[in-house]
Amino acid sequence: MAITKNLIKNAVVMKYNTGMVDEKGKDIVKTYRLSNIKPEATEEEILAMCKDFNKVLKHSVHMLLREYQENIKES
Repeated sequence: MAITKNLIKNAVVMKYNTGMVDEKGKDIVKTYRLSNIKPEATEEEILAMCKDFNKVLKHSVHMLLREYQENIKES
């Protein structure tokens, strides 16, 4: 039994601190998602791209996630 997988979606998620706090005194963290990232993009390229976005956001990115969605099936 062979199993195949096909990449459906590839995204990068940046979580950043807005510099504000909520009524409980916790930092307000927002999320920015970049979809349709090329599957062959390296981690170095993604990090460089996110650093550029960090300049535009004007807030510090404290978490960077790469998300994959794959279709897995028997062939």
